[in-house]
Amino acid sequence: MSEAVILMAYGSPATADDIRPYFEDIRGGRPVSDEAVAELAERYRRIGGRSPLDEHTEAQRAALERELGIPVFAGMKHWQPRIADAVERALDGGATRLIGVVLAPHFSRMSVGEYRERLEAALGGREAELLLVESWHDDPAFVDVIASRVRGRRVSASRVNSAWTCRPISRISVPSAVRIETRPSNVMSKPVIVRGRVDTASPQRRSRRPARPPRGRTPGLDREAPRPLDFPHIAPAAPPRSSAR
Repeated sequence: MSEAVILMAYGSPATADDIRPYFEDIRGGRPVSDEAVAELAERYRRIGGRSPLDEHTEAQRAALERELGIPVFAGMKHWQPRIADAVERALDGGATRLIGVVLAPHFSRMSVGEYRERLEAALGGREAELLLVESWHDDPAFVDVIASRVRGRRVSASRVNSAWTCRPISRISVPSAVRIETRPSNVMSKPVIVRGRVDTASPQRRSRRPARPPRGRTPGLDREAPRPLDFPHIAPAAPPRSSAR
């Protein structure tokens, strides 16, 4: 069995001329007003004219390919190269098992769920096994990276004020209409996991006065770590169908 990874990201316009069609793609083909396009263009102008997402994704793709020793193809949800393009390249190269990885660590139906749908549509029933990494927010290597950055921030803060503490907080914005269909334990568990890794690996002097909780209190920070998630991190997609596209 020959394997290949489909590494997926959101996508970003490469030039100013791409902004309108990119925006319309996000909106499912619905037209976008000139004012909305101008506002988005201004946001890109403020960061130098374009997002570094493409370069970062390519660097991650190349590094993952070197690490795994199997082909890795990048595909974007809303721009080129498309997820379907990545699937075609993998199949043309002889892959019989595709492993989908989304560059977003937390699962939600509107993000990772939609990437799964696009993968399945691109495969179109052809004879290839499809696996999807649904979440990797608690992968030890990822937690180590976040914890090391938090430790660095904590050391920097302590040089200014030794009483300061650093608390990892994970944020996600989900429309209320679909919030019930997401998996909030993904998001709530990460600060607990990272905080435990930081405190264990690099204990710092703390203020005797407890840190004042943020206004509104961030869910999950002061709870015990949740039980293991009740779904696999790598989940098989729908069984391949025999009909060709």
